[in-house]
Amino acid sequence: MVSGDEAIKREQRREKNRIAARELAKNRDKVELDLLQTLENLEQEKIFLQDQHKKLEERKAQLNRALYNAKQTPLIPLIVDMNIPLFFKPQQRHDLLVDLQPLLKIIDEQFCSSD
Repeated sequence: MVSGDEAIKREQRREKNRIAARELAKNRDKVELDLLQTLENLEQEKIFLQDQHKKLEERKAQLNRALYNAKQTPLIPLIVDMNIPLFFKPQQRHDLLVDLQPLLKIIDEQFCSSD
């Protein structure tokens, strides 16, 4: 058995251990809550960044389409619009259209590969 002084010291040590265990549990719970809050913040940031990425990808596609159209638009009236002064005779216009088809195909391929 434990004598009087040893019993008192033992009980004091146990009380210190209980207090330390409560403090440890409190600190552990605080760390866990902080980590959960950080995780929630990061998940919200991820959603925001994914949304921004989607908007930027849509804008990129829009700009690529505009660039593609801008590259082709100046050529189209020369080939097909009958309301402008004729720079080429009918056969020359047909030949020009045939000559431009490979160029337009290359532009189209570059446009498709940039997406």
